[in-house]
Amino acid sequence: MLHILSVIALFGYNGYPDIRDMFLKSFNAKVVVTMTHPPSLRLDIQRVAIKGAGGPCVDEVLTDLADQFLDNGVEVLDRANTETILSEIDFGASGYVNRDTALHLGELLQADALVLVKGHYCKTEHRRDSNSYTDKKGVRHTTYRVYTDGHFKVGVQIIDFMTGRLYESEIVEGRSIASNSSSDGYPSYPSKVDARNRAIADGMARLARMFFSWQERREFVFFDNKKLGLREAANLVRIGEYREALARARISAEAAETSPKVKSKLKARARYNLGMCHFILGEHDQALTHLTRAYQISSTKVFREAVLECKRSKQLAEQVSAALDLRRGAEREGGGRDPNR
Repeated sequence: MLHILSVIALFGYNGYPDIRDMFLKSFNAKVVVTMTHPPSLRLDIQRVAIKGAGGPCVDEVLTDLADQFLDNGVEVLDRANTETILSEIDFGASGYVNRDTALHLGELLQADALVLVKGHYCKTEHRRDSNSYTDKKGVRHTTYRVYTDGHFKVGVQIIDFMTGRLYESEIVEGRSIASNSSSDGYPSYPSKVDARNRAIADGMARLARMFFSWQERREFVFFDNKKLGLREAANLVRIGEYREALARARISAEAAETSPKVKSKLKARARYNLGMCHFILGEHDQALTHLTRAYQISSTKVFREAVLECKRSKQLAEQVSAALDLRRGAEREGGGRDPNR
């Protein structure tokens, strides 16, 4: 770090964009923006049947999946009743489904979709390694490490009874790694049960993204210079007063634009903060206007990344909105559902 500071002291950091961005991120406030992703499958499900197709850990997966559906307001049909109906039509033996048989299955089950889960593996394994070095005094030091890895894999297939569509089977995997280390020989291995459970949880989180919206939290810089009142907006952001921060950031940006004495670097930061306040509030068009202007004034990596991430967030928001509109439209029109269900 002292070497980096010496280089900056001699030459400034404009010629070292990576170092400049590192300092911008290290010595300014941080703000977290939540982006909502749409589910990977655009299904309009209100009642679902779930069935295991054999394999390890399937019962646990079905139980967890049922809980996820219920938590998201989707009715889950009784699994025993589902098994009975499917066995009566010899569904497990044939395994063949086309549009007509899918629609017939939907009528029999009184469900909007059937989710089939087949377990591939659910296992743990141990491994170990070590590394050594000799210090300046000639003393040899060795670190011994042991690992317990968890591995989980299932295949998931969905039959959409509303459209008769049979989706291709998707593979869902989960992993976990736990380790212990010691300088006095190999230590005991981490718990296999914990590693297995974490691997399943990791896989189930991925599986949930097929059916439900999910959120991603991204961290961005928020400039807190004393000049122009940027720090006042940053302090408001820290305590979650985003509308007040937006008003303060707007004052700063306007002052920066009208004052001929304000340097371009500070103008860009004031404009960036204003865009970031809009970004936090989910106002993507306004955010992009100001973030793009900040990048035009000062083409730093921090500003460019903010523009790109805001565009991505806007696209995701539009996809989520489209999925909700589709569901509302189906509900208004009855969605093709039997009103007696």
